[in-house]
Amino acid sequence: SDVYKRQVVAPSATLWLGARGRQGRVRAPHVVAVAGPGLARAEDEVRRVRAAWAGAGTASVTAATGAHVREAFGTHDVVHIAAHGTHQPQSPLFSSLRLADGPLFAYELEAERHAAQCVLVSACEAGLASVRPGDQPLGLASVLLQLGTRTVVAGVASVSDEAAADVMERLHRHLAAGSDAAAALAASQAERDEDCAPAPFVCFGATWHPRVAQQS
Repeated sequence: SDVYKRQVVAPSATLWLGARGRQGRVRAPHVVAVAGPGLARAEDEVRRVRAAWAGAGTASVTAATGAHVREAFGTHDVVHIAAHGTHQPQSPLFSSLRLADGPLFAYELEAERHAAQCVLVSACEAGLASVRPGDQPLGLASVLLQLGTRTVVAGVASVSDEAAADVMERLHRHLAAGSDAAAALAASQAERDEDCAPAPFVCFGATWHPRVAQQS
C-alpha cells in the first residue's frame, strides 16, 4: 500500500538533530513490555511483544506501576507500554498513563535522568501535544523526546485494544527482524486489512534502528 509511508514527526529541528546524534553502533537491544490495568488485551499484548523478540534480552511486567516504568527507562533500550492514556489540552504536563498505582503524569517524567532509546506507547492520545507560550509543544511524547529518547511511537487519537495489540505485535516483529522504527510502523499498518479498526499511531523523533543503541 502507498498509504502508509516511512516517516517521523519531530517537535523541532533541534530535537530531531539531537536524537540523530545519540545513536552509535553496539549491541542487540534490551526490551521490556509493561501493561497497565483496565485493558482487556494489555497482558496478551505484552506477551506477544516479548515473543516477537525471542532470543533478545526481553522482560515483561503486568500490573505495572510508575516505578516499573521509570526504572525501565534507565535499564532497557526499548520500552513498550500498554495502558490507558489521556491528554490534557489545557494542562498538557498533566497528560497521563494509567498504571497499577495510579496515573503517571508527563511532568513526573521530567525529573528522569535516563531515557530509553525507543519508547512505544500503546495508548490513546499519548502522542498528542498542546502548544504553550513560546511555541513549545507539550505532552507525554514531547517530554520523552526532551529527556533524550530517540523515537516515540504513540497514539494521536482513540484506539481500540484490538487494533493497538495487532499493530504493536506486527511492529515489534518488524523491529526484531531489523527494520527501523518508522519503516516498522509503516509496514505494520500496511499489512492490516482495509476494514480493520483504525490504529492512529505516529512515529515521533528520529527513527531508531534496532541494531544500534545509545553511545556511552
